[in-house]
Amino acid sequence: MVKKTLSILTWIATAAGIVVLFVFSRNSYLDSPLKSIAITIERPHDKGFLDRAQITSQLVTICDTAKKTAVGKIDMAKVEKLLNSNPWIQSSTSYIDINSKLMVKAKEYQPLLRVYNLDGHSAYITQEGILIPSCPSFTPRVLIASGNFKFEASALSQEKLSDSALIHSNLAEAFSICQAIESDPFMQSCIGQLYCNANNEFELTVNGLQSKVIFGKADNAADKLLRLKLFLKQKGRSEEMKHIQSINLKYRNQLVVCTKNRSK
Repeated sequence: MVKKTLSILTWIATAAGIVVLFVFSRNSYLDSPLKSIAITIERPHDKGFLDRAQITSQLVTICDTAKKTAVGKIDMAKVEKLLNSNPWIQSSTSYIDINSKLMVKAKEYQPLLRVYNLDGHSAYITQEGILIPSCPSFTPRVLIASGNFKFEASALSQEKLSDSALIHSNLAEAFSICQAIESDPFMQSCIGQLYCNANNEFELTVNGLQSKVIFGKADNAADKLLRLKLFLKQKGRSEEMKHIQSINLKYRNQLVVCTKNRSK
């Protein structure tokens, strides 16, 4: 009985000791100064919208390593809020590791299309159909759309084209056409620009071709592009193209309808 009691007391003392050590270690960790901030940016290329130095300077307002801010006094909710407020960050994670380092991982939005509004201001549409503002320090090489687009570039806040206010807009149509173009490497290399006219119908600019391509609305985009692809492969480099003013893809059940220059 005595041996059993001593065994129980030993286990209790050991458990108490572990708890004391845990509390001491935790308090010591929370009182330790933040040593550094490490930022990892997930993107396909070295350069992009996000700048590590800029993000670090913003985080310093919350956790200043120079002032040796204690780990326990860092408001991680504010860190997350700051990261989420960045219009070019798609998602992020942040935590402080056992070495008292703030670890931040941010995934950057990937643009698919750059759109210019009637005032000449631009925004990007991401691969997920999200509107994000342009960036003064980075200009990715993506397809350009211009013309009759109306949006406030300064008021963009990761708006979704799938939202009810935008799902039927010409922005959503431009995105749909761009997706169809990007799915075909041949058309991706051919199309230089999209233009939306006053009737909210689209025209395409083909690289190396003076003829205007009348695309119309975004419906049946894949079929229209297929017809254009077949036409370009057959006639694209022929002398006949010098006399073609426009290539119309709006008519169904026909390959293309061409209009010749009147002066030719």
